[in-house]
Amino acid sequence: MTGDDGNWNPGSRLPDDPGYWDDLAGRIAARSAPVIDTWGAERTRWWSWLADFSPALAAAAVLAMAATWAFAPAAQPVDPDAALPRVGEAIAPTDPMARALLADSTPPAIAGLAWTGAEGGSR
Repeated sequence: MTGDDGNWNPGSRLPDDPGYWDDLAGRIAARSAPVIDTWGAERTRWWSWLADFSPALAAAAVLAMAATWAFAPAAQPVDPDAALPRVGEAIAPTDPMARALLADSTPPAIAGLAWTGAEGGSR
């Protein structure tokens, strides 16, 4: 269904005049502007003063990061062979399965991974 002007408008009661819609937009803007301005003035929060100082705060943050990077001690290289025993102790100092996994260079057999309780049986 098309209207006389070729637009699809099956029985709509909305006005097709562009001037009507422009006037409606103007009335909405005129009535809402004072409400929005009042709402914005009433909604000032305690942290709004930070917006005035945001460029200075951003510059201070960049300077603090640069100073931290400049004065940070150099990282010491870690010998992987020396770190392995400490990692093993940190993971499970009394766990025999973890010790077996860390101590051997080859993976254990599946049967060796079965947990055996104090009773000696497996689960």
